[in-house]
Amino acid sequence: MFTPNFLKSSGKYIQLSPAAASTPFHTIGSTRANVGTFVTAILRAPEISLKKFVLAKAETLSAGDLLAAWSRATGHAANYVKVSLDEFDKVWPVWGREMGLMLEFWDDAKDESWSGESIIGAEELGVDVGSLVGVEEAFREVDWAAVL
Repeated sequence: MFTPNFLKSSGKYIQLSPAAASTPFHTIGSTRANVGTFVTAILRAPEISLKKFVLAKAETLSAGDLLAAWSRATGHAANYVKVSLDEFDKVWPVWGREMGLMLEFWDDAKDESWSGESIIGAEELGVDVGSLVGVEEAFREVDWAAVL
């Protein structure tokens, strides 16, 4: 449901979502490159990370910018299409409603969707965000021929 789908009539990939294209998404970028960096930082700082949630993000991009990064990385033209929660659920029954509600929450809460006293991020852990690998490079790591 989060991979764009090819629409033969337009010759483009389409990303359906109940969230606006401007909805911010926090992304870890490349899991291959970045997860270990966060795990190491967590283990080195138990006094900071104990009983906390870690927002392991490399960058924040809008839903539309994420699709644009995917398009650049794959070379496939793509369009972002906002649909209602009910329409989203009809395309992906059961999980469409669950994921759609999450996306609607992120759309409503924006930057506050991952906030609070129990959440820490890269800065608190001493992670150099500039050294993390972004989502566009992560998209380039995927064998899209096997996925699409």
